[in-house]
Amino acid sequence: MKSFGIRTKLSLIFCFFILALFIPFSIYLYHMEKDNSLEEQREVLYTQAEILRKTFASEQIDDPGLQEKLTHFAQNLPIRITVIDGKGTVRADSQYDPLTLENHLHFPEVQNALQGKKNSSVHESEFVYDRMLYVDSPLDVNRPKKVIIQVSGHFFLFK
Repeated sequence: MKSFGIRTKLSLIFCFFILALFIPFSIYLYHMEKDNSLEEQREVLYTQAEILRKTFASEQIDDPGLQEKLTHFAQNLPIRITVIDGKGTVRADSQYDPLTLENHLHFPEVQNALQGKKNSSVHESEFVYDRMLYVDSPLDVNRPKKVIIQVSGHFFLFK
């Protein structure tokens, strides 16, 4: 069996030492980037939700044209817009027929928005079958019947 010289042994120790530092540092950077990416996507959706809130605050949720307006607004954006009433019923959606969508009352982000809070969550969409970032905000806090605007986008990174 061949014995290794001192230089080879020191080189191997140095390589293992570098790897021992590199792996935890890489994991740390991965998690930092994941958090930053989520925050950036969340802020973009919050901005879009605020624009939508201002644009559609005076709209009547029973307006048959609301569905078409949402679809037109979102046609060139990588987002989905959903208007949800205080009972969790989807009243309009930019991508799907609202009658085919489930009641949203059980989602935590919808519950928080009904209480007047702006919030977000990331979870698997039961309808789209993909991981989505959701941002929910009250459409108009002064309305007696609460209405929520939900903006969502695919959360591609770090599945």
